[in-house]
Amino acid sequence: MTASEHIPSALNARRARPASCLLVLGLITSTIVSAQLPAAPIPEKTSSDGRFAFNVAPLGTLPGALDDSFGTEGRMTIAVDPSPTLEDHALISAPRASGGSLVYGFLPSTGDVVINARTDAGANDPSYGVNGRVIHNAAFLTVEDAAIDNLGRVIIVGNTRPAGAPSLALDPYLCRFTAGGFPDTAFGANSSHCRSYPVDALANGTDYATAATTDAGSIYVAGQVQLNTQGDYDFLVLRINAGDGTLVSSFDGDGILY
Repeated sequence: MTASEHIPSALNARRARPASCLLVLGLITSTIVSAQLPAAPIPEKTSSDGRFAFNVAPLGTLPGALDDSFGTEGRMTIAVDPSPTLEDHALISAPRASGGSLVYGFLPSTGDVVINARTDAGANDPSYGVNGRVIHNAAFLTVEDAAIDNLGRVIIVGNTRPAGAPSLALDPYLCRFTAGGFPDTAFGANSSHCRSYPVDALANGTDYATAATTDAGSIYVAGQVQLNTQGDYDFLVLRINAGDGTLVSSFDGDGILY
């Protein structure tokens, strides 16, 4: 098995809405999509003009019914990029403590991270970021997960390639935004809001973050670490200080467990 086979897909349907609802996200070329459908995902569909759509979402009054309180007849399409030729990948949705949800996405052609705030009814929430939206260029090669901490801050979790490294050399990479949707410069190195976390059990290894969770003082990131060139990969866990984004040295000696 090659290292590239260990790299997960960047398109995921994740993060249930509260109660009996599941908000499912998907991709139509040039749009982020969310729709109210049965709780289980349905197969990918192709529209008449060849574009792809993948759907999921909250249950309606009856099992499998569209929830008319969300968007238009239970569906919501969000165009993100400034050009109709680009792909907008909706990856994750998470409920906000203040109500509504945040939809996270990624523009693979530009590397931009996208966060969009929506109300419970699916409308844009202009109080978040700039007119309800954050579009920020970062060094992400992939975006895999996102978490909202107890202060409402958003942590975007993905991976980056170190400058000058070979194509399969990857490091976990995190960026954090404030509860209001702006870069949190308390988190990153050199007054930025992003950090990479080299592991390098094997020099230039494929070390990959796939998921994260938080508690009051830490961010925990899970993924994989490459141990050798013979296809040996182990579980990887990082414990990160929620205050400034540094690794917690008391966790397995350096904040990195594998």
